[in-house]
Amino acid sequence: MPYIYLILSVFLIASNSILGTFYNKKNVGKNSTAIYNLLLVFGALISWALISLTSFEFHAETLWFSLFFGVSYLLCNLSMILALKNGPVSLTSLFLQLSLIGVTIWGFIFWNEKINLTVIIGLIVAVISITFCLYQKNDSSENKLNAKWLFFACALFLSNGACTVIQKTQIRVYGENYGNMLMLFAMLFACVFCLIHFLLSNKKDAKVIIKRTGYIPLIAGFFNGMLNLFVILMATKLPSSVVYPIISVGGLCISIFASVVIFKEKLEKNQWIGIALGVLAVLFLTI
Repeated sequence: MPYIYLILSVFLIASNSILGTFYNKKNVGKNSTAIYNLLLVFGALISWALISLTSFEFHAETLWFSLFFGVSYLLCNLSMILALKNGPVSLTSLFLQLSLIGVTIWGFIFWNEKINLTVIIGLIVAVISITFCLYQKNDSSENKLNAKWLFFACALFLSNGACTVIQKTQIRVYGENYGNMLMLFAMLFACVFCLIHFLLSNKKDAKVIIKRTGYIPLIAGFFNGMLNLFVILMATKLPSSVVYPIISVGGLCISIFASVVIFKEKLEKNQWIGIALGVLAVLFLTI
């Protein structure tokens, strides 16, 4: 059963960028970002509400972790959908996974974690990968990177890294306790912020967007909750050295495959080299 969870997790982590791209393509020219995030977070909230029915412990101080995680989670999904709107799926997914760089550096500085040779190689390869990905010889390229994509990709990199740091910090403080509470209240906080964002946004096309494509972010949010549940279920069954490399690298490979086969993205040779190096870097950073 744990290996079934592992296989499903690979597809679930890839679904975030794939579903987001489908949503963007179906809502070209519409102000759809606020709706996407509200429905996605609502879907994740429902998931964690159901998960918490089986196990829930309340601890008031954990609410601070939930608040910070909720804000980071909101920024992560907001950055993701905007990056996908302004740039290629493959490179956006790569930046999402390379946020492991920030987590690794944070652990080295603040948690006194040791950096072994494998991690050093991973960091070096990651830097080379990003350099290759960002360099473009052909200014008229169909998928030419722009300043907006770079801004949102960097925001995605930082916010996803922040989510991981906050979750790991909570585990360092409380062990395996209050995990469900952390996520449930984090989604609740994020949902409130998303609702405020939606109410302040342009709601001109809201009814049409929700009617035609509202199911996409709801599914993405539900899948996100299921992914976290599967990771928790695998924690005591499979070693982290197996789970995280397979999920990260497998999910990235599926996203890249979808970018080529489904979305017909065309990148320059050096960018494909950068992506290949990025996959290798993620593998080194998660071993």
